[in-house]
Amino acid sequence: MRKRKWLLCAMLIMIATMQRVYAKEVTWCVYDIAGNRGDIMQLMKDYVIAAKSWNMSINTKVYQNEEQAVQDYNNKKCDGLVASTFITKSLNNFTGSIGAVGLIPDNQVAKSVFMALASPSIAGSMIKNGHEVVGWMPLGNAYFMVRDNRLNSITQLAGRRLSVLKYDLSQQRMAKRVGAQPVVITFDNAGQKFINDEIDILAAPIYAYQPLQLNQALGHRGGVINFPVSFISLNFLIRQHAFPTGYGQKSRDWFKARTPRMMQNVVQWERTLPNKYWYDIPAADRSAYQRLLAQLRKEFIKTRVYDPALISMVLRINCRVNPQYFECKLK
Repeated sequence: MRKRKWLLCAMLIMIATMQRVYAKEVTWCVYDIAGNRGDIMQLMKDYVIAAKSWNMSINTKVYQNEEQAVQDYNNKKCDGLVASTFITKSLNNFTGSIGAVGLIPDNQVAKSVFMALASPSIAGSMIKNGHEVVGWMPLGNAYFMVRDNRLNSITQLAGRRLSVLKYDLSQQRMAKRVGAQPVVITFDNAGQKFINDEIDILAAPIYAYQPLQLNQALGHRGGVINFPVSFISLNFLIRQHAFPTGYGQKSRDWFKARTPRMMQNVVQWERTLPNKYWYDIPAADRSAYQRLLAQLRKEFIKTRVYDPALISMVLRINCRVNPQYFECKLK
């Protein structure tokens, strides 16, 4: 009996030792403009705990400069990366097209899109040149934040200084089409440029309102046009060879389970904007702007700036949720 107990103890010790040996250690570069206490890092901390059950030990390096985080990942200082879909577009154009102008009209469609990203049937689209998208974090639709709420027509955009993301050619094209003066920004400097009156119109998610103190720019005359421009989200990417086979699907399944809660967070963030700032544009201008964005998407699908498979998937979801949407009626 004593010998059997000794053998059992030895086996348990061996199993525990093997688990420690095979728990692979990796490093992730995580962009969070709010630093270690930001919402992105809070999600990452939960992810680190989940990864332990997949025999992965994750160390995190937090960055408040997105370009530096991506540069360190590209220089192989990290095995994983958390950054916006815009700046990681060159690593995966499928998920990089989620931010296509005017593509995702509301949070209900967004929720369905992110849930669909976990489907094994599109797992191949999540991998490109050894990089794999294993998760996401939605931040919400970007809206036009203006310094003067008398702006309520597309024609009034002419000559205005409009923010365009450094990494998104479609936004620059959009600005030129409406006659606006494009001012290149990054997520890191957008708030300060708006506050310093270097831009008249900032396209940003409501998520940015509090941490970037955008109330300083909106003041008493500013406002937020209740029209979604493009959906902002983050990619969770890995260098595939640094992780075991099957890791990506396990990870995406975890993010799928978290998606309803993450979308609830988006709703909560949007509620932080004081009601006095929200305002609508005339229906005719809204319709004209929707058609302009749809036309721009078609142009960028032809030139492969946007991934046609992703655009098609989102439009199918949108037509299921919003069958009266004008693009659905064209089919």
